[in-house]
Amino acid sequence: MFAGEVVAVHPVENDKIYEFKVDTVWKGPLHETAYIRGHEEADTKSLCPAGYKPYAVGLKYLVYDSYHKFSRTRLLIYASEDLAELGEGRRPEPGLTAPIPLAVTQARMAREEILTETPTIDRLIVFLVWTLASVSVVTIAGLLIWTRNGRRR
Repeated sequence: MFAGEVVAVHPVENDKIYEFKVDTVWKGPLHETAYIRGHEEADTKSLCPAGYKPYAVGLKYLVYDSYHKFSRTRLLIYASEDLAELGEGRRPEPGLTAPIPLAVTQARMAREEILTETPTIDRLIVFLVWTLASVSVVTIAGLLIWTRNGRRR
Protein backbone atom coordinates (compact mmCIF):
# COMPACT_ATOMS: atom_id res chain seq x y z
CA MET A 1 0.00 0.00 0.00
CA PHE A 2 1.50 3.31 -1.03
CA ALA A 3 0.81 6.87 -2.14
CA GLY A 4 2.51 8.14 -5.25
CA GLU A 5 2.37 10.03 -8.51
CA VAL A 6 2.05 8.44 -11.93
CA VAL A 7 5.16 9.57 -13.82
CA ALA A 8 4.91 7.43 -16.97
CA VAL A 9 2.65 5.09 -18.88
CA HIS A 10 4.25 2.25 -20.83
CA PRO A 11 1.97 0.77 -23.54
CA VAL A 12 2.38 -3.02 -23.66
CA GLU A 13 0.20 -4.99 -26.10
CA ASN A 14 -3.44 -4.51 -24.92
CA ASP A 15 -2.35 -3.26 -21.51
CA LYS A 16 -0.51 -0.36 -19.99
CA ILE A 17 2.04 -0.41 -17.20
CA TYR A 18 1.91 2.64 -14.98
CA GLU A 19 5.11 3.86 -13.36
CA PHE A 20 4.75 5.54 -9.96
CA LYS A 21 7.11 7.76 -8.00
CA VAL A 22 6.27 6.62 -4.48
CA ASP A 23 5.97 9.27 -1.74
CA THR A 24 4.76 7.21 1.25
CA VAL A 25 4.56 3.48 2.01
CA TRP A 26 2.26 1.80 4.55
CA LYS A 27 2.62 -1.84 3.56
CA GLY A 28 5.10 -3.59 1.32
CA PRO A 29 8.63 -2.81 0.15
CA LEU A 30 10.01 0.71 0.43
CA HIS A 31 10.49 1.14 -3.30
CA GLU A 32 10.91 4.68 -4.57
CA THR A 33 9.49 3.55 -7.95
CA ALA A 34 6.63 1.08 -8.43
CA TYR A 35 4.96 -0.44 -11.52
CA ILE A 36 1.31 -1.46 -11.86
CA ARG A 37 -0.33 -3.09 -14.86
CA GLY A 38 -3.63 -1.65 -16.11
CA HIS A 39 -5.98 -2.40 -18.98
CA GLU A 40 -6.88 -0.25 -22.00
CA GLU A 41 -10.61 -0.94 -21.64
CA ALA A 42 -11.33 0.42 -18.21
CA ASP A 43 -14.29 1.52 -16.19
CA THR A 44 -13.35 5.12 -15.37
CA LYS A 45 -16.47 5.77 -13.26
CA SER A 46 -15.85 3.12 -10.63
CA LEU A 47 -13.30 3.16 -7.84
CA CYS A 48 -11.51 0.13 -9.25
CA PRO A 49 -7.73 -0.10 -8.78
CA ALA A 50 -4.93 0.22 -11.30
CA GLY A 51 -5.56 -3.16 -12.90
CA TYR A 52 -9.03 -2.05 -13.95
CA LYS A 53 -8.99 1.74 -13.99
CA PRO A 54 -6.57 3.85 -15.99
CA TYR A 55 -4.33 6.20 -14.09
CA ALA A 56 -3.33 9.63 -15.39
CA VAL A 57 0.23 10.92 -15.55
CA GLY A 58 0.83 13.73 -13.08
CA LEU A 59 -1.90 12.71 -10.62
CA LYS A 60 -1.28 11.23 -7.18
CA TYR A 61 -3.06 8.12 -5.93
CA LEU A 62 -3.44 6.09 -2.77
CA VAL A 63 -2.88 2.54 -4.05
CA TYR A 64 -4.23 -0.21 -1.81
CA ASP A 65 -4.07 -3.39 -3.80
CA SER A 66 -2.98 -3.48 -7.40
CA TYR A 67 -4.34 -7.00 -7.95
CA HIS A 68 -7.87 -6.89 -6.51
CA LYS A 69 -10.59 -5.46 -8.75
CA PHE A 70 -12.54 -3.64 -6.03
CA SER A 71 -9.86 -2.25 -3.72
CA ARG A 72 -10.09 1.26 -2.24
CA THR A 73 -7.45 2.65 -4.61
CA ARG A 74 -8.31 6.26 -5.41
CA LEU A 75 -7.01 9.71 -6.19
CA LEU A 76 -5.06 11.00 -3.21
CA ILE A 77 -7.19 14.17 -3.02
CA TYR A 78 -10.22 11.94 -2.26
CA ALA A 79 -8.45 9.81 0.34
CA SER A 80 -8.33 12.12 3.38
CA GLU A 81 -10.30 9.73 5.61
CA ASP A 82 -8.09 6.82 4.58
CA LEU A 83 -4.92 8.84 5.21
CA ALA A 84 -6.12 9.86 8.68
CA GLU A 85 -6.79 6.21 9.54
CA LEU A 86 -3.53 4.93 8.06
CA GLY A 87 -1.29 7.32 9.95
CA GLU A 88 2.09 8.67 8.98
CA GLY A 89 3.56 5.88 6.84
CA ARG A 90 7.21 5.50 5.86
CA ARG A 91 9.38 7.24 3.26
CA PRO A 92 10.72 5.03 0.46
CA GLU A 93 14.43 4.23 0.29
CA PRO A 94 16.15 6.65 -2.12
CA GLY A 95 17.18 4.85 -5.29
CA LEU A 96 15.36 1.63 -4.40
CA THR A 97 13.26 0.70 -7.44
CA ALA A 98 10.82 -2.14 -7.87
CA PRO A 99 11.94 -4.63 -10.51
CA ILE A 100 11.15 -3.19 -13.93
CA PRO A 101 8.62 -5.47 -15.64
CA LEU A 102 10.07 -7.34 -18.61
CA ALA A 103 7.31 -5.96 -20.84
CA VAL A 104 8.39 -2.38 -20.03
CA THR A 105 12.02 -3.19 -20.75
CA GLN A 106 11.10 -4.82 -24.07
CA ALA A 107 8.87 -1.88 -25.04
CA ARG A 108 11.63 0.62 -24.19
CA MET A 109 14.17 -1.36 -26.20
CA ALA A 110 11.81 -1.55 -29.18
CA ARG A 111 11.18 2.22 -29.06
CA GLU A 112 14.93 2.94 -28.81
CA GLU A 113 15.64 0.66 -31.77
CA ILE A 114 12.98 2.47 -33.81
CA LEU A 115 14.37 5.87 -32.82
CA THR A 116 18.05 5.02 -33.38
CA GLU A 117 17.70 2.76 -36.40
CA THR A 118 18.30 4.77 -39.57
CA PRO A 119 17.79 2.89 -42.82
CA THR A 120 20.82 2.68 -45.13
CA ILE A 121 19.17 4.76 -47.87
CA ASP A 122 18.66 7.62 -45.40
CA ARG A 123 22.32 7.52 -44.43
CA LEU A 124 23.31 7.58 -48.10
CA ILE A 125 21.10 10.60 -48.79
CA VAL A 126 22.54 12.49 -45.81
CA PHE A 127 26.07 11.66 -46.97
CA LEU A 128 25.34 12.83 -50.52
CA VAL A 129 23.74 16.09 -49.35
CA TRP A 130 26.72 16.91 -47.10
CA THR A 131 29.17 16.02 -49.87
CA LEU A 132 27.34 18.18 -52.42
CA ALA A 133 27.19 21.09 -49.97
CA SER A 134 30.91 20.80 -49.20
CA VAL A 135 31.87 20.63 -52.89
CA SER A 136 29.64 23.63 -53.61
CA VAL A 137 31.27 25.73 -50.88
CA VAL A 138 34.78 24.82 -52.06
CA THR A 139 33.87 25.54 -55.71
CA ILE A 140 32.37 28.95 -54.90
CA ALA A 141 35.35 29.87 -52.74
CA GLY A 142 37.71 28.82 -55.55
CA LEU A 143 35.80 30.88 -58.11
CA LEU A 144 35.86 33.95 -55.88
CA ILE A 145 39.61 33.64 -55.35
CA TRP A 146 40.21 33.03 -59.07
CA THR A 147 38.11 36.04 -60.15
CA ARG A 148 39.83 38.35 -57.61
CA ASN A 149 43.27 37.21 -58.72
CA GLY A 150 42.27 37.72 -62.37
CA ARG A 151 41.18 41.33 -61.74
CA ARG A 152 44.47 42.21 -60.03
CA ARG A 153 46.56 41.37 -63.10
